[in-house]
Amino acid sequence: MIRQREHMNNHVTDVLECYQRSPITDCAPYLKEACERSEFIDIKLIRVFDVDFIKEFAERNPDVHIVHLVRDPKSLIAAQARFGTRLSPKALCGQLVRIGRLIRELKERGFSNAHEVFYEELAIDPVKYGKIIYDEMGLEMVEDVKRFLSREEYKEGQAIPKNASQVVVDNPVYHRYKFLEVFQLETILKIDKECKDVYDFWPSHYTDLSTMIRKYRADVVKYSSAHNRVMIQNYFPT
Repeated sequence: MIRQREHMNNHVTDVLECYQRSPITDCAPYLKEACERSEFIDIKLIRVFDVDFIKEFAERNPDVHIVHLVRDPKSLIAAQARFGTRLSPKALCGQLVRIGRLIRELKERGFSNAHEVFYEELAIDPVKYGKIIYDEMGLEMVEDVKRFLSREEYKEGQAIPKNASQVVVDNPVYHRYKFLEVFQLETILKIDKECKDVYDFWPSHYTDLSTMIRKYRADVVKYSSAHNRVMIQNYFPT
C-alpha cells in the first residue's frame, strides 16, 4: 500500500497501474523509481519474503523510518486462515524472525529509524504504545490520531468490523486470545512447535500456549472454545 501526502504523481500512478495488470514482482522497477523520486507518508509491505532489499533501501535512504509490526504467530496464522492459509507456520515464523534480525542489525549498525511494534500490546493500550512509537520517530502525535487511538471513534462503531464494537471497546485483551476460538488445541501445539524461534527471539513479548496457560490460565480458559476448554483441562491439569 502506497500513500502520499497530497496527491499521486506519475511515478506512483505507474506503480498502481502495474499492480492492476501484472504480478507484483513485475512492478519492482516502477516501485523503485517511485521510491527514489516521490515523497511518501508510508509504504506498507505485507509479509515480506526477502529482506535484503529493505536493508539496501534503508542504507540508501537514512531518513526513512522502517516499522516492523510483529504479531503472535498463533494469531497471525489464525488471521490468515480466514482467507486461506498462505504459508506454513514454519515458513511464516522463519520470515518473522528474519525481519526481526534485520531490524536488530540495522539498529546495531547505527540506523536509528528501525522500529518494532507488537500488535497485541498496541491493541490493548493503543494510546501508550502509539505514543512510544511516535516518540521514537521524533514525530508529534496530531489530535486526529490521538482521538483514533483513544477509541473515541470506536464508541461510534466506526473503523472496526461490524458487530465487534463492544468487544473492542470493552475488552481489547480479546485480541491476545482470539486464536483460541479459531484453532483446536492440537493445531495450536503444532504451531508452537514450528514457531519456537519466534518465542526465543522475542521472549518478553510472545510465548507458547503452555507458558501462556501457566501465567494466564483463567484468561486462556475464558477465551477458549468449548472444545478447547475440555482439552486444556485434560492436557494441562491444574
